[in-house]
Parts: sequence; structure tokens; C-alpha cells
Amino acid sequence: VSYASATPSLSDKTQFPSFLRTIHNIYYECFIVVDLLKYFNWTWVGIIVSDNDLGRASLQIVTREHEKKGGCFALQEILPIFPSIESVLRIVDAVKKSKATVIVLFCTTENLVSLMEQASFHNITDKVWVGTPGWSITSDFPRRDILTTLNGSLGLANQNGKIPGFREFLYSIHPSIFANDPFMKTFWENAFHCVWPGNEAYNNTSPALLKNGTVWCTGKERLDSIDTNIYDVYNFKYTYKVHNAVFAVAHALHQMKNCVPGKGPFKNGSCADIYDHQPWQLLHYLKRVDFKNTAGEQIFFDQNGDVPISVDILNWQLFPNGSNQYVYIGSIDAGAPKGQQFSIQLNKILWNAGHSQVPVSVCSDPCPRGYRKAALQGQKACCFDCLPCSEGEILNPNDNSECFKCPEDKWPNSRKEECLLKPIKFLSYEETLGSSLACISIVFCLLTFSVFCLFIVKQETPIVKANNRELSYLLLISLMFGFLCSLAFIGRPNKLMCMIRQVMFAVIFSLCISAILAKTITVIIIFSATNPNSKINKLGKETVAVEIFAILSSSAGLLVCIFLPKCYIILLHPELNSKEYITRRNARSQQI
Repeated sequence: VSYASATPSLSDKTQFPSFLRTIHNIYYECFIVVDLLKYFNWTWVGIIVSDNDLGRASLQIVTREHEKKGGCFALQEILPIFPSIESVLRIVDAVKKSKATVIVLFCTTENLVSLMEQASFHNITDKVWVGTPGWSITSDFPRRDILTTLNGSLGLANQNGKIPGFREFLYSIHPSIFANDPFMKTFWENAFHCVWPGNEAYNNTSPALLKNGTVWCTGKERLDSIDTNIYDVYNFKYTYKVHNAVFAVAHALHQMKNCVPGKGPFKNGSCADIYDHQPWQLLHYLKRVDFKNTAGEQIFFDQNGDVPISVDILNWQLFPNGSNQYVYIGSIDAGAPKGQQFSIQLNKILWNAGHSQVPVSVCSDPCPRGYRKAALQGQKACCFDCLPCSEGEILNPNDNSECFKCPEDKWPNSRKEECLLKPIKFLSYEETLGSSLACISIVFCLLTFSVFCLFIVKQETPIVKANNRELSYLLLISLMFGFLCSLAFIGRPNKLMCMIRQVMFAVIFSLCISAILAKTITVIIIFSATNPNSKINKLGKETVAVEIFAILSSSAGLLVCIFLPKCYIILLHPELNSKEYITRRNARSQQI
């Protein structure tokens, strides 16, 4: 059970079936970095990796996963293991010219020293560097100009777990307590710059001041007085991994010890002998441990022998007095439920130049409400124009690159984000105007019906006969329905009624006009026929022929003028029968 080997190949169980570890696979850091970019909405970023297998693999993973989540890369650079000044200057120039604010680094500390030196020399202080545990907590950048370049950067670090009582234990150790530890006295002498009594190198020296000002150790020195940079009792990153590894083995042995014969995991329900067991038997229990450690973290191994990744997020802060500090701002726990993996305290972050606002790193600003994304030809997906949705359309909530039209009974809101029901306004019978018009319609209908009844009763009278009784009846009936059809326009409408009432009025009104014209033409024909000089008496069949010719020529003219060009295109020029051609023709017509 390893506590520090993060090499990705160790997760291959065909090669290393018995390898387990309490430190995460280093490839998982790629997914964590992508999630971190997504958390801060950094879509337009750069990435620099070392020129080795791990760096190139990290480049592929980060590129694939970041693009899956809608991100793009302004630059992708590979830093040689032993970089020349030309290669470093080329990368620094690309970083300086890039509009990306965020640069991800998958590099070793040795790789980065020359790069950071040139970045500071070219005064690149407006970038946010996102680092991995390989360099983000290093102390190998002592120069202040390099620290100024890195100020405000974010780094991932192995989780600093809590081991109850361990700090107190470290403060309590003493050479007199661990007298048999050969390294204890050496540590004590180096920590307090003194000589422990009994050191053979100083046996012939008086107990007074020794050479170089070194004195005898009294044993009263206190470990809590030592600078934490020398004796760090707060950061237990690898110690915590050792702690988990030991507890995993302890839990496996405990389960082996508590095995009940006949219910064991091995052949015929047998158990392993805790005092004389095979390594593969212990491995069986190790793969299945699942416990909460003393810090409350759930520890278990997945099918690859890895534990869920859990890292701290640090903010590199440089203070005016020249000191710098890694400030803990949160953590990422990949094993937590979805939506709870990130725990970040934004108020603790100080970005470059001392700003507290999250930097923006995008190629194109987000489109305002009611605008859709329009891809730019030859550009990355993150770079786009914003075009307004057409009239009556809203932005598709599932795809902000397209708009769709609202249904007929709805229209867009002012932001063009959703379709709202159109307010239905209609003339109601409850309104004064509606009830008044309905009453007038009914009164006129009854009046027309009275006239119709009168004409029926007095149909043999000369005046009724003179008005052409049949056409008069038709006209009166049409007028009655004409008055009644106005009632269809009052009250709450529906789709069927909206279509019928317009057609009904047109038909009835046409019938009224036809009856009036028929009455008029009948009178004209009668008076013309009684005239001795009228041509009607002389040209009877010729008149009928002329009327037939007029009907045929009018109908044929409509048929030829309206439908012949369309049939010509459909049958003889089908290439013109396309939406694109019609659109171009309409566009030319509008230009003219």
C-alpha cells in the first residue's frame, strides 16, 4: 500500500494486481483542473506542459475534457525538459500576446524556473497561473520578481488531513524519551545549534562555549519555539497518506481476525489464519476496506486500487513586505455527492494586482438576453458573434446558438427568453358595447323577418310581384343571416369560430350583392326587351354566345396567367423549383 506513488501506470491491474495506494492517480488532476476552470467560467485558456509522457498525456486529457464542457484553448505549448532560451522566449511571447487570462501549467519545478524568470523579465503580471501539486507549493522561486509574476495564482496540493494528537506528539518528542533512536540527538543538535552531552566528537571539549559559538544542549529546549519552516507540525500532506495506509492495513487485519469459520470469503467458507496467512488473503481484505478515518474521511479503494481524489486549493499571495504565503481557500473532493465536490471560500482569494474580483478569461463575452450565438468562420467554438432572435422568436434554452418561434397563441417576453400566452381580448356579451350591438343585430333580424313574412302574405299583390318575389325572398333571407352572423363576432372566440365567421360573412354578403345585381339586371333586360329597336330581340343566340365567350375567356385568362408559369417551372425547369432560388429572387426584388 503506497502513500506517495502517483504514477498512472500503477492503476493497471493487469501489470500491478496487488498494488494499492492512498494517494490519487496523477491523471485525476487533469479532471480536477478542468472542473476548476468550469467552476470559475474560464472558457478561453492556455496550457503549457512538460515534454514527457505525463505532460503530453495531460495535454490530451485536459484538451478533450475542457472542450467537452464548452471550453477552448488560446495556446497549447510543450516545454522541453532542458529548454533552450529560444524555446522559452517563444512560449513567453505566445503567453504575452494571448488574450487568455488563465494559463494552466502541468510542469515540474525544474521546468518552470527558466519560464518564470523570462515571464517576470517581460513583466507578465496579468495572468492567473493554475498549477498542479508538482510545483504549486514549491519554495524554489525565491526571487521577488518571480513571486510577483505568480502572485494570485491557484495551485492544487495534496490534502492536508487532520491526525488528532499528532501535533502534540511531535512537540513532545525528546532525546531522553527516545534514547535508542540514533537520529533523535542529531536532529536535536541541528534544530537548536547545540551539542548533546555524550557526543564523541566533543568529548575533549570543556563544557563552556565550544568552537563557533556552539554550546551544550540542556534538554530544556522547546520544539514549539522553532520556526515552522524548519519544523512544520501543521502540514501533514504525505503523513496523512501514511496514516490512511496504516489504518487500511489495520482494518484489513481486523476483518481477517473477525472472520467466522464457515462464513469466510475463501474456499468452503474458510477463513485465513491471522498469524499465518498468505499475502493474497490479506490483499482480498485490503481491496474491500471501507472505513472513516480519524478525520472523518471515507477511505476505500476502487477497482484500480486508487482512492477518490481529494485535494486542497491554495492561493499564492505576495504581501507588500516581501513575504509570501500559500492561503488555503478550499478543497475538491471527487468522492462527494454531485454538486458538493467543490468547497471554495471566494472571499479569501486575492488575484493578481490585489484584486478580489474573479478574473474573466473568455474569447467572446456571453450573449445578452434574446441573442443567439453565431459561430465565426475559422474560429474556435468559444469565439462567436451575438445575433438577435427574429421577431416572434425566443432563445432555445437547451441550445443558445439557435432561436425558435413561439406558438400562435403565444409571443416572446421583452427579454425573448420565454413564450408568454397572448392576452385574449374579445367583445363580451357582458360589456355594454357587446350587449348593445347584439341587441341591434337581433332587432334588425326580427325586422327583416317581419318584412319577409309580409311579402309572403302579400305575395300576390302587384308591388311584390314587380320586385321579383324569388329574388326578394333570397335577399331578405340573406339579410337575416347577415344580421345574425354579427353575433359570431361577440363572445370568447375559438379556432373553429374564428375561421367560420369570416367565411360565413363573406358568403352571406356576396349572396346579398348577387341578389341585388340579379334584380337590377332583370329590370334592365325587361325594359330592353320591350323596346322595339333593342338588339336583344334581333340577336338572341348571338347574345348568349357573347356571354359564353366572356365567361370562357375570363376563366381561361385566369388559368393561363396564374397557373401556366408555375406549371412551366415545375415541368421544364425543376432546378428553379427550390427554396434557395425563391429566396434569392425575393432578395433581388427587395433591392430593386
